[in-house]
Amino acid sequence: MDDALLDFKKHSKVVSWAEIIDAHLRPFFGELRASNVGTNAINAYVEKRLSDGVKPSTINRELARLRRAFRLGAEAEPPKVKRVPLIKAMKEPPPRRGFFEWEDFVAVRRELPEPLRPLVTFLYYTGCRVGETVKIRWPQVDFAERSIRLEPGETKNEEARELPLIRELYVMLVMQKQLRDEMFPGAPWVFSRLG
Repeated sequence: MDDALLDFKKHSKVVSWAEIIDAHLRPFFGELRASNVGTNAINAYVEKRLSDGVKPSTINRELARLRRAFRLGAEAEPPKVKRVPLIKAMKEPPPRRGFFEWEDFVAVRRELPEPLRPLVTFLYYTGCRVGETVKIRWPQVDFAERSIRLEPGETKNEEARELPLIRELYVMLVMQKQLRDEMFPGAPWVFSRLG
């Protein structure tokens, strides 16, 4: 497991995600010798996680981490494990489908409290996650270039992204900035409630 965690760090992957998975894998498999991890142990782990109410997609990510740890152990010089157990993925539900049509979005937005409307509008047009969006600060907004830069470490995949601002978002952000400058000049956040 330690080699797999180091592998995540070396390849600039989301280490916090790997550490969360370790919180489940290590307690279950930590006392077993690698040679004793086989179908029965893996099936017992899956059953335990399912009984904890964990979804198959999450369990598959955890099993992928376990598989990677074994592969790294087998590829080490000298090898740390003699074999990589067969670790099958569970069937996952299909990805979500469907879209929120414009008319539906407008109807929902109309019913929201005024402070939430800019945030929801931004989310609708960009597809950003709420967690990414609420971290955006004014220095990240480039009005001249009509874009917003999401910083590394503030996105799900930890990579920077630049978002172009279509006209409606641009106009909305200009109004947000004016409101912020008049009412809450010290507030650093683009989307906030009462500054």
